[in-house]
Amino acid sequence: MRPGFLVQQAGVQTGDAAQQSVQQPSSGTAAAAAQPPAHAAAAATSGAPPPQRTPEQLSAGLAECLELLKGPSDERRFVGLLLVTKLLPAGDDATIRSVHAAVGPTFLARLLLPLSSRAPPPTGGEAAQKAAASCALGLAVLSSFVRVSDLAGSPEVLEKLPLLLNVVRCGGIGPLLAARTATAGAAADTTGGAGAGSAEPPLTAGAICDAASDAAAVQDALECAVAAARSGEEGRAVAADSGGLAAAAAVLQRCPADHTQQLSLALQLLAALLADEQRQAEVQGDPATVLRQLLPALARVFALPAQQLQHGGGERSGASGPQADQQLQERLLAVQLEALHVLLLLLPLPHLAHLPAEQLGGAGGGAAWLAQLRQGLALLLRGRVSAVQRHSALQLAAAVVDLAGPDWLLGGGDSGSASSGRSSGGGISGGGSVGQKASATDGQAFFQLLVEITKVETSVLLHDALAPDVPDRRQLEAQLQREQAAAQAAADAAAASGGSRPREQMQPAERMQQVDDVQIPTDMRWEGPTEAAGARAARVLPACFGLLEACIEALAADTQRAEAMLDGSAPIAALSDAVAQRALFSLQEAVEVVLQFIEQTCEEMQEEQEAAEAGATAAGAAALVRRALLLAALRALARFCAEVPEALGGRLRPLLPALLPLRAELGSAAEMEGGGPPAEGASFLLPLLLQVSEPGYGEGGEQQAREHQLWLQALGEPAVLSLLARYAQQCAAACAQVSTSAADSAADDALLYACQLLLNVTSGGQHASDSSSAAADRRRQLAAAAEAGPLLSGLAEVAAHRGQALTSPHSSPDQVVHAVRLLTTVAALASSLVAQLAADLPPGQRPQQAAGPAGQQLPPLGPLSSQLLASLCSQLLTALHAAAALLAPEPLSRRLSAGLALDAATLAAARAAVAEDEALQLELAQSLDSAGANAAELLSCYQPLAPLARRHPLVAAGLGAAEAAAAAASQLPDGLMQFLAAAGADESV
Repeated sequence: MRPGFLVQQAGVQTGDAAQQSVQQPSSGTAAAAAQPPAHAAAAATSGAPPPQRTPEQLSAGLAECLELLKGPSDERRFVGLLLVTKLLPAGDDATIRSVHAAVGPTFLARLLLPLSSRAPPPTGGEAAQKAAASCALGLAVLSSFVRVSDLAGSPEVLEKLPLLLNVVRCGGIGPLLAARTATAGAAADTTGGAGAGSAEPPLTAGAICDAASDAAAVQDALECAVAAARSGEEGRAVAADSGGLAAAAAVLQRCPADHTQQLSLALQLLAALLADEQRQAEVQGDPATVLRQLLPALARVFALPAQQLQHGGGERSGASGPQADQQLQERLLAVQLEALHVLLLLLPLPHLAHLPAEQLGGAGGGAAWLAQLRQGLALLLRGRVSAVQRHSALQLAAAVVDLAGPDWLLGGGDSGSASSGRSSGGGISGGGSVGQKASATDGQAFFQLLVEITKVETSVLLHDALAPDVPDRRQLEAQLQREQAAAQAAADAAAASGGSRPREQMQPAERMQQVDDVQIPTDMRWEGPTEAAGARAARVLPACFGLLEACIEALAADTQRAEAMLDGSAPIAALSDAVAQRALFSLQEAVEVVLQFIEQTCEEMQEEQEAAEAGATAAGAAALVRRALLLAALRALARFCAEVPEALGGRLRPLLPALLPLRAELGSAAEMEGGGPPAEGASFLLPLLLQVSEPGYGEGGEQQAREHQLWLQALGEPAVLSLLARYAQQCAAACAQVSTSAADSAADDALLYACQLLLNVTSGGQHASDSSSAAADRRRQLAAAAEAGPLLSGLAEVAAHRGQALTSPHSSPDQVVHAVRLLTTVAALASSLVAQLAADLPPGQRPQQAAGPAGQQLPPLGPLSSQLLASLCSQLLTALHAAAALLAPEPLSRRLSAGLALDAATLAAARAAVAEDEALQLELAQSLDSAGANAAELLSCYQPLAPLARRHPLVAAGLGAAEAAAAAASQLPDGLMQFLAAAGADESV
């Protein structure tokens, strides 16, 4: 309620009794109420505080007002309400209750009746002004009543919440009544009823109430809504169902910067509505409401302090001056922190990856609020704020990156270009209010700031994670109080037993701490941390790790743009060379601290494992905190190393046995032995390991060739090879379990890259920096590992399932290409392992011919059964056939397609897709080369495969003949030609 509220409009005439009562000298308020309307309006809008009164004057004035409120006529009660508005701001709960009982619900409801849609709208200017004055008085009194919590949650207030929120949504009583009058007039014109064709102009909001009165009404209505929403679950539910979110968002969108009280109340209403976890989840589950209403409104308020500094108070409507500007800035900073709290209640959005791209932006001004969030975060992080506020700002930045993508850090997504942060390429677009050049400059400064802040906070929080038992301020204060109580009890016991009290007796509220023989009183308030170190690290470090990843990705993308700037159509890099180099150094410093944390945690995990084997107790709370953060730290480290693989290899390679099997949650023993989903540790490291193990990595110079050899040696260790084989087996099992096309694609990609990594480690190509004998040794170790048999079984199952795309007439060209890409890589790895198993057998023990009737059954090979061998060999030949059909020149492609159960048009479209993608064409050729060479080796070591190969359409079509091989030699990979030659040479067997 506004102190000193007086109704501004005329039209209420008091009776003689009321006038007599008003003129009593016991109340200075009565004289003000008896002023003419113009004087009353001036008093109401002057903003002067009410005069100070003694308790006796307040008591006498209250008794006078209560007497008027109990009067028989509405005039007396109205005057009583006018007078009581001077007393309620200074009254206690008992005063408010007594006034509430005297007013009663009926009279207050009649004052607010013009706000209801059931009441007829006012028909003229004077009637509208009277109605507005009545409603404003009712809102002022009601806003005082809700200061008492049980009154705020009473049915009397809850049933009025729709009316109050309607006032808030419309921007005051004047706009609401004007809209109702206009609607009624339009309806009368349409139906030809009374008032149709009237020459009177429609009422405007300004003709009913001035702007100050409307602002005061909105503030009163907001106070009522906030108090009701805080009163309990029923109040929150009614406020939410009555449109509280939309009303608060409307205030945040339109309210001027100097109306900080309204902004604060709107934010408090949002915070109260989102306090309930169930309702918060419901709001987050409605992306349209969050992205179109709430986030733009909150972002505008969040950026107001930055805009106030930048534009010198351009939004302010009042008098200007240095002191006024400073006071306004302080109030805006307080509002910004409230906005930060509400933003963290909304973000991050769950299930963000499943949101359609069009919901993440568009023509609704989405780009503007992204720039505003960046403005507000830059000011907050640049200022001297507390650690809690800085951590909250980092959490908000991480949530926005999840929503808008790493390009947002550089100013992307708000200048017409889109970036959604998702692989689909959709993004947040729209025209922002900031120009493209200014946005790029702001983005560069913000990126620099965020990188430095994230580096510092990550280092501090990792130290907290290493010492998680450091207590917070409250725990220390409680400990001091316990020590003080114990000391006092000991002193009292000593005195009671006849002993002497300590020489320096302390007062009950004082404690002395001795430091270097100097006693220091510690009864003063200590502003220390309010959260234990381990809890603080567990809460904030995930956001820091996410920001590190985003900064690395944004820097890598900008570096690619800088390298491509020679092309005139390429986008311009956002960072200068100096800024990019400085950011890289800072990110490497941060990642080195992360690696140090990982090293120490892995060492402690090893010690705990050894202690557990010796029968020691389980890990303590400190170890559990660090282990929970280990995966997130590994993900950030792996992301940096994937971009700079030569940076930290020497320290990372010894950690591979501990990092590859890491999981988010420790599962059962069966999961740890190879079941369950793929281990996240291996998934995070996979991009790095693929780079450093591929043959071309060793061609970057002597130093890089040495690094390549060291990586191959580390990956070829028996323990590491077993972990990689187990990971590939888990990926194969995941491929067999998924049921959606998107999950199929993700699982297939994981399996493909896992197989490619094993091929890189176990195959010695001509460009490899290590010898072929070393690669053969690694392949022999992998084939002899216990995980080889389950891995081959999983690969056979996946190949049989995905191979259906090559036999179905309903397969699309994309499905055919995807299936061939996966099956060729799987076939290359499977044939490599099977060929090694056959080669390891002594020549006299190798099977020479197929078993069963007419040689249809393949004999078992080591741990592989006849059925598994038949499936693997059949899928191997199918993969070779399909890949050759996609890569072969046109005459041979037509001959090969005759043996495939694919439509000619589908196969032609698949071939065209491969021909247009040079990277895909090269990948398929390399996989086909490897699979063909391994298949040729398998033929030489496992003779029972020869009859099966001769019967296959790939060889039976005549491509194994010398003339066909010569025609295809320039187009098909050498490995395939070796297999075709071997299969043709075996025709006499």
